[in-house]
Amino acid sequence: KEILCVVNVQHDCTSSGANCGIRNVQERQERIVTMRLRQLVDHAPTNAYFLNTHVLHNYQHISALAPRSAC
Repeated sequence: KEILCVVNVQHDCTSSGANCGIRNVQERQERIVTMRLRQLVDHAPTNAYFLNTHVLHNYQHISALAPRSAC
């Protein structure tokens, strides 16, 4: 199989109605747990994504594969 192009898609928790949660986890630095916290998003298992078109270099390939309603 041949790769034609690369696209960037983002998970769309909001419009899918999925219950995506945010949790705090402690950061690690060189395998040592620190006191700094960072937030992680727990995505619900849905097939809702949106195509990031900010830098769309492969429009011809993508439009040939995407549904007409998406173009």
